[in-house]
Amino acid sequence: MTKGALLGGVERARAATPLELFFDLCFVVAISRVASVLHSDPTWKGAAIALGLFIPIWWAWMAYTWRATAYDRDDPVERIATLAGMLGILALAVGVTDAADGHGELFALASAGLRIPLLVLWVRAWLNASASEKPFSFRYILGTSWAIVLWGVSAFVEPDLQYLLWALAVAGEILAPYAAVKAIGRPAYHPEHIVERYGLFTIIVLGESILAVVIGTAQVDLDLEAAVTATFAFMAAGSFWWIYFERVGPGGLGRSRRSGFIWGYGHLLVWSGIAAFGVGTQIAIEKAGGGVASALAAGGGSSEAVNLSLVVMPAGMALAMFALALIGLFSSNARSAVSARLIAGLVLVAISIIANETSPSATAAAIAGAMVILATLELRASADNGTGGSGPVDSV
Repeated sequence: MTKGALLGGVERARAATPLELFFDLCFVVAISRVASVLHSDPTWKGAAIALGLFIPIWWAWMAYTWRATAYDRDDPVERIATLAGMLGILALAVGVTDAADGHGELFALASAGLRIPLLVLWVRAWLNASASEKPFSFRYILGTSWAIVLWGVSAFVEPDLQYLLWALAVAGEILAPYAAVKAIGRPAYHPEHIVERYGLFTIIVLGESILAVVIGTAQVDLDLEAAVTATFAFMAAGSFWWIYFERVGPGGLGRSRRSGFIWGYGHLLVWSGIAAFGVGTQIAIEKAGGGVASALAAGGGSSEAVNLSLVVMPAGMALAMFALALIGLFSSNARSAVSARLIAGLVLVAISIIANETSPSATAAAIAGAMVILATLELRASADNGTGGSGPVDSV
């Protein structure tokens, strides 16, 4: 590739590099820390705090991933900057719990710090870009600089103002890609590479659900109720994997600028929903086995936490299903699955309404049943279309 050249959607596909895979590992830790926040406070307030902490982590991954796919380079500067960003992500993960308790100094400073290497990479791209491509990287420079300043200042102000500055910082960064793409009037990424990177991040979030099964069962006496709950929870996670990757592809990215942004940003709801499902899975297993979560009902938590504790699992999966349906509307061959995903989401909402009136194993069984049926329907639809889940234009 020419030094500093900006890639477009017609460029040849490339696979994720070992550095990108290493980079993703840091987010396993960060997401796990956010999940622990919701696990300790499964209330609407706890869910809002967890989502508020998840969004900056999600955007940190987005910022580095989309820049890497726009500028296909793997040299010492790229590696050192990415490694420095990874250190910032780990610091961010350390600061999650304190941030949830209203002490966000470390979280804010880490958020500012992890963007400094990213800014260096964008400045480097701008210096090496052609005149027609400079506006693209310059808009990212503005968005990243804006975020660094606001995150840094927020570490030294009162919590209420701190949260406002965090929201403004993320909002500025989220708008920067739209302004950048509009400036050059064409795609600036490898569609296949982006789809692969999104798929890998989806596996990371699903991995948190699998980890929740293990942690939940390890913390209780594994009786029949807990074992059945864990088994059905795994079936639900496995079914989601099947549903997602049955139609994975770049279709939604290439249809229009709007569909590309909805495809890319819509995954926030997919990933946050699956993360919440993982937390709910752990709570359900713990309740089934008389473990940690049962202490909520015995006075170890608020009445709201007791009432909402099992709702997290089906509600999280419902959110993921609704998000997949939204993304499917802007994809080529996934539109046939939109109705089924919406219906599945509504079924999961209904399950969430009655979740705490039934046993954890019954709730997990109902979720698994809905997910298995949906996966079967999508598999049959793919077979009828002759894609078998591997067509290059299919998309979630």
